[in-house]
Amino acid sequence: MNDQDLITTMRESFTDVQSATPVERIVSRSKAIRARRRIPGAVAVVAVVAAAGVAVALVPGGSARPAPVATHTTAYVVSHVTRALDAMPASTIVATQRVPVRGPIMDTWTDYGGRARHESFTRAGQPISDSGISFSSSPTGVTRIISVNYQNKTWSRSVQPYANGTPAPTPAWTCRNVGTGDIVGNPHEMAAQLHTALSCGDLKVVGSGKIDGVPAVKLSGHFSNNDAALTYWVKSTTYLPFRFTAANGTSVVRINLQWLPPTAANLAKLNVPIPAGFTQVPPPGN
Repeated sequence: MNDQDLITTMRESFTDVQSATPVERIVSRSKAIRARRRIPGAVAVVAVVAAAGVAVALVPGGSARPAPVATHTTAYVVSHVTRALDAMPASTIVATQRVPVRGPIMDTWTDYGGRARHESFTRAGQPISDSGISFSSSPTGVTRIISVNYQNKTWSRSVQPYANGTPAPTPAWTCRNVGTGDIVGNPHEMAAQLHTALSCGDLKVVGSGKIDGVPAVKLSGHFSNNDAALTYWVKSTTYLPFRFTAANGTSVVRINLQWLPPTAANLAKLNVPIPAGFTQVPPPGN
């Protein structure tokens, strides 16, 4: 399966679902997982999304406690945020929930092993679609996709070789490519991104307070190569980002983040269940 086949498969599995993240970006992030698995010392977790409260968030041991809010500087906060993100184990499951102003809500789970699941719901909580992607680089590249269409009550499965070989590693962050109006789900890559954003003067500490009862520090600004107005809310007790918003004109997206340990319950979130009575159909494009 080449890039375009995978993009087409994902796009058709999310028919009628609007998302702030293009399918091409989801696929490119999934490719980055496989690239990083072949790089010594690199951590391969991409993207991103989870329903709030699915599990207890992971707190890295030994995280420094914050100084009083009055003493916070942007450099201080970003330094502690990047340290907390870099302390996350490679086995961390990245979970996000994407809530646009209008349209469906999307939950995503991603693990280090090259698996990702994307589940979409109506605003009333009714399921629309559910898709899972997994990649295996041994012995040869294999792509596995399971897609469920709740509106048509159908599902499909495909197992195909990944035809393009090992993708090139993602380049290092610079002020020219530091970000978009979206999050980077890999905690180590996010740490490098935020550190670069600080050096580029992209983000500033603009306040603190409680968000949904969580003590937080607020970082706002925009990346050098993107016009979207960005905000990160960081827990003042762990320095882990737990909410992100991007606003570009009338397009506003809120993303809630969780960093989850690989418990059995959390790993189960990566599996796509096939509802009883749904009809299996050929994969899109076949």
